[in-house]
Amino acid sequence: GAAPQLLDSDDVANVLGEFARSDYVRQLCDYCNVQPTDYGTIRCLFKSVRTDGAKLVVKLNPTVEQRSEKLLDRLKKHLRATMPVIKQIHYEQGSPPTTRTIIV
Repeated sequence: GAAPQLLDSDDVANVLGEFARSDYVRQLCDYCNVQPTDYGTIRCLFKSVRTDGAKLVVKLNPTVEQRSEKLLDRLKKHLRATMPVIKQIHYEQGSPPTTRTIIV
């Protein structure tokens, strides 16, 4: 078959940046009392983001973790529309980390 399409980290950063600037995320940041200086940045949502093949591996910021269900659902829809090459989101949380897989 065709070689797997590799994710370009710049593309991923752009897509996540777009998501971070959305109205939904702005409301989320208000609700969770995120530092205003982090508004509209990937930093307001994620502690870390990395790609692994067709997976996006994310750790959420503790400030927004309480809203993780809704947030990850919105992110999934955003990725489906803008970056179909991503097939899964792996959400890592806690220590030792547990991983939840979300199929995009």
